[in-house]
Amino acid sequence: MNVENMKVVFLCGSLEQGRDGVGDYVRRLAVSLADKGIEVAALALNDKHCTELYEGTQQAEEKNLTVVRIPAGWTEKRRFEHAKKWIDEFAPNWISLQFVPYSFHPKGIPSKLPKYLSTLKSPVRKWHIMFHELWIGTGSLKETLISIYQRFIIIRILNALKPAAINVSIALNQHRLKQVGFNSAILNLFGNIPKANLVANDSFTQPLQGKKNILYFGGPPRSEFREQVITGLKSFCSRFPEPVNVVLVSGNSQEKDHFVKLLEAELAACHSTIIDLGFLETDQLSNLMTTCSAGIIRSDPRYIGKSGSAISMLEHGLPVWMPKWDGVKTLEYEFRKELIYADLSEAVSSPGKAQYQSLLPGVVQTFISQLKSKN
Repeated sequence: MNVENMKVVFLCGSLEQGRDGVGDYVRRLAVSLADKGIEVAALALNDKHCTELYEGTQQAEEKNLTVVRIPAGWTEKRRFEHAKKWIDEFAPNWISLQFVPYSFHPKGIPSKLPKYLSTLKSPVRKWHIMFHELWIGTGSLKETLISIYQRFIIIRILNALKPAAINVSIALNQHRLKQVGFNSAILNLFGNIPKANLVANDSFTQPLQGKKNILYFGGPPRSEFREQVITGLKSFCSRFPEPVNVVLVSGNSQEKDHFVKLLEAELAACHSTIIDLGFLETDQLSNLMTTCSAGIIRSDPRYIGKSGSAISMLEHGLPVWMPKWDGVKTLEYEFRKELIYADLSEAVSSPGKAQYQSLLPGVVQTFISQLKSKN
């Protein structure tokens, strides 16, 4: 099949721009596929950010993408009936399910999803599934039960849809699927923050000029990881001879406010400044990544390949500190691994930032080649 004859619908949970990582991923991938001659659209099956049905367009990479956003407030039956009607009219030959358990159910247990996804099947359509997340790890009794349910649901989805292509973003998830009887291929993630075309606003970057700036991007840290971050920052700032800015980009929450207060208290003695920028638009965030000296990776070393924020910083050439890495264990990630440090001092004092390099073009080519090989 030539790409000109391909029609692909992406299914995900939400398509709220800048507020849903998988939705942002879908938009950028879809418009890049459209650039190659593939007809694409995206459909949000359980959009928590809208109360009314939306059928129209959204922009990514300065291009329009046809989207449908079905409110989470609708019953599951109603949501899938509308999805089926719209998909039948669009008549794709591929449906790409972008799977995260919590995108389709608030507790991460979308027990009816296999049955309803089956209603979208057609003899003229093939299925692709990208597992951004699988089942959670076990721990407490509650976590163990959720993990068992999620694994059961995923197996049911795979058996019901019989996808022609299955992707994961990291080797660990490839191994986990193999253990339950399904082969998959790794499709690397690209960052969710494209390189900005705009020049940074002077008022936005002025407090950062002439100083070392350490970027924390994403949800606030919790428990043991929070202590790792604060201890590492305190140790670095107490030894660094000049004032340092710790720059936070994170949506408003009580946990974020608590984190800010802890940082202010712990770093006060070394004259560090905490700059809380809240939520930023992607262009602003891209400009910030080019201004900062180093970033902080929130993920465990095994999961860096599925962290959109970590990959975005690496794409922007920003040296990064990974508090959860001891610097000894081999990283199972190859893209710009020379920019990843277990020690914050080494990240900040590294030779310098690299040029922006997007992983998106390679992902697009791999995605197209994979689908073509299945026809």
